[in-house]
Amino acid sequence: MRSLREHELKYDQLNEVKRNLEVESKEQRQKIELLSYELELAKDQTNQVKNELKDVRETNKGLDTTKFSQEKSLTEYTLRI
Repeated sequence: MRSLREHELKYDQLNEVKRNLEVESKEQRQKIELLSYELELAKDQTNQVKNELKDVRETNKGLDTTKFSQEKSLTEYTLRI
C-alpha cells in the first residue's frame, strides 16, 4: 500500500502535468488565433489585388478599343489620300 507521501507526490506530478498541458493548450490557441488573423489579412489583400487587377484589365480594354479605333481611322484616312 502506498503511503500518504507517495500519493501527495503523485498528486503534485499530475497537477504539474495538468498545468503544463494548460499552458501548451493556451499557446496553441493563441497561435491559431494569430494564424487565423494573418489568413484573414491575406484574404483581404488577395481580394484587393484581384479588384485592382480587374480595374486595370477594364482600363486596358478601353484603351485597346480606343487605340484600335484611332488606328482604324488613321488607316482609312491614309487610304483616302
